[in-house]
Amino acid sequence: NLQKSGRQTKVLVAFSDLDFSYTDQRLLFSHISGEIHKGNKIGLLGLNGVGKTTLLKLIKGDLLPTAGKMKTAENLQIQYFSQKRDELDVETTPYELLGDGNDFVALPDGSKKHVISYFESFLFDRDDIHRPLKTFSGGEKSRLQLAFNLTKPGDILIFDEPTNDLDLETIQILEEKLSLFPGAVILISHDRAFLSTVTNKVWLIEDQGLQNFEGGYEQVSPYLEALEIEKELKENTKEASLPPAAPVVSPAKGPNNNKNKLRLETLYKDIEATEDKVKIIEEKIAGLDYTKLADPKNGELKILTDAQAILEERLLTLYQELEELENNT
Repeated sequence: NLQKSGRQTKVLVAFSDLDFSYTDQRLLFSHISGEIHKGNKIGLLGLNGVGKTTLLKLIKGDLLPTAGKMKTAENLQIQYFSQKRDELDVETTPYELLGDGNDFVALPDGSKKHVISYFESFLFDRDDIHRPLKTFSGGEKSRLQLAFNLTKPGDILIFDEPTNDLDLETIQILEEKLSLFPGAVILISHDRAFLSTVTNKVWLIEDQGLQNFEGGYEQVSPYLEALEIEKELKENTKEASLPPAAPVVSPAKGPNNNKNKLRLETLYKDIEATEDKVKIIEEKIAGLDYTKLADPKNGELKILTDAQAILEERLLTLYQELEELENNT
């Protein structure tokens, strides 16, 4: 039931050199630029408090930038799926919410569907159609809001943590519909599998800037891994340049030998996981556009090479432990 609005405009939103700060003078963004095109499925990532929700409010027009330019297509239709479910009146019923008091739901493509059939298509029991929303669980309310939002046409659909409280079957339905949706989608989510399946572009907010990854979540994933390792390094400055390595188990005979065997099992997994991370980062480094690395804002190469060195040191430590355990087990 996801339908585009019929708009032919390719560029839906464009902003350049955007600054924003609240009245307390706390600067959230500095000279950020970006565009939203039809067909973009954008994952909006960043730590809590960096301004993800603020950027969405700027795009929606709820806030005005402190400086810079923000241009949106004329009569742009944006549908916002709030994590807080704040648009649901808990005293109403699904029948009243979805059908607006009518037996049929008007869908964006101009067709109509009986309210009970529409309700059931979101994995509800028809007997619950007249239950007040205050008796529904958090997951059921999430599904209801999803059903409600998808009755409205939009150029851009914005979802804030859409998979929270949703069961796997509903998530799979949502993934499929969003992937096929011809308009633009913006997702704030911590669900890596969901982001990987749906997105074809990622915006990462950090250090008051906005980084654009055109390859979607698969492209940004090793970069996020590198940032995590860099953060770990900063938190462990007293440990030379290495984060805490896996504890080395002293070789032992007799009863403690079983502990060594158990450690061996986890050690193999640790080594495999670390080798996979090294491979991903190596592929990421190889795929960098070196013509753009002169840009002072581009710290991706340094972060990735630092992460590579850290992981290789960690691998060496794990290999040494493995050799000791295999010789004494």
